[in-house]
Amino acid sequence: MDNGIQSTAKSEYHKDTLGSQFLKSCLGKIIILVALIVIVLVVAKQSVPSDEEMKFGTLDGVCQCIEKSHGVPGDKSDDIVRNGIATFSHEADSLRKDTILADFHKFNRVEIYHHTFFSTAYVISNFNSTGARAAIGVFGMVIPTVNFGDFVLRNGPIRKEYNQKIIRQTISSDTYMGDNPDLGNTFDTYDGGGSAR
Repeated sequence: MDNGIQSTAKSEYHKDTLGSQFLKSCLGKIIILVALIVIVLVVAKQSVPSDEEMKFGTLDGVCQCIEKSHGVPGDKSDDIVRNGIATFSHEADSLRKDTILADFHKFNRVEIYHHTFFSTAYVISNFNSTGARAAIGVFGMVIPTVNFGDFVLRNGPIRKEYNQKIIRQTISSDTYMGDNPDLGNTFDTYDGGGSAR
């Protein structure tokens, strides 16, 4: 009888192979996780976008940002129709982009920085010398992150003259200034130092 019990116990007992024991162990799971991370990093390193791809993706994001800020907001169906038509009409679209980018290139430039596993593009303008990040390139894709405030399209004087006085007078709300107060030529309505009367 003892022989029969031992034989059934041996048949029920299933010995794990060395591979299944390795997969169930903590060290095996860590080694598999590290191997997957290494594979992802190698793919990321090999698929970093080139300078041309980064510049094209960044400038495309700039064009979309300018069109969005200057355009009339529409509903989602208008956007879907416009995007569908834009895929087939690259000629007219590229001509319009050239005119938009002519204003952009007057005061801005795009610089590409390559890192180990990704690339970044910065828009550097006359007023922002450090630049603002405009795109990230990873796994062969360029993801634009540019905002309308990151670049300059028009340039004009900040003040009229270099030696123009800055108004520093503060007026408290409890003092009566009269019917037609002289606020120091705030709205540039007259020349000279006297009143407009």
